[in-house]
Amino acid sequence: MGTRNLTVVIKNNQIKLSQYGQFDGYFRVTGKKFINFVKNTYLNDFSKKIDLLKGCDSSFIEELENNFNQENKEFFTPFLVAFPQFNRDTGAEILNYIDSIKEYAFPKNKYFPVYIENDASWCEFIYILDLDAETVYLLTNHDFTGAKEIPDFIKEKYKGFYCWYTSKVEDLPSVEEIQKISDELEL
Repeated sequence: MGTRNLTVVIKNNQIKLSQYGQFDGYFRVTGKKFINFVKNTYLNDFSKKIDLLKGCDSSFIEELENNFNQENKEFFTPFLVAFPQFNRDTGAEILNYIDSIKEYAFPKNKYFPVYIENDASWCEFIYILDLDAETVYLLTNHDFTGAKEIPDFIKEKYKGFYCWYTSKVEDLPSVEEIQKISDELEL
């Protein structure tokens, strides 16, 4: 089922990643992937890899796709396979792609392009890793009583979303404990 979602990474008070996911945005699927990644990744190394990302716009993506398709006429590789960061099916898996980047493959004049201006108004869930605050924020557009406080710049960017869970990375409980909260809120 199409449960649209965003996986967001913040660093230096800027959105460095906003990966769209078309399907399975509920915590039971995407949220678990997100939390498991955060809990099982050495975030200092991941934070360095975030610096290899560069936001791009849709015209850049279109040009990149055209060039890629021209260069790969003989050995057809689908563009969205070669560039999973532009695939709506990637969702939270983008975190693993970024974590697997070899820094030496991206000297100063190269970078890993990402599209960061995804429209959240179509989404039901947003999973945010704030590397500055070492905090996760789990947001939904479902209205409920008892929403958690979030930083103003997140509140401003994602109007109409409510934080149903937040935690310092070091204090994250098990996925099952967070799932219980999601179930209690009927998310």
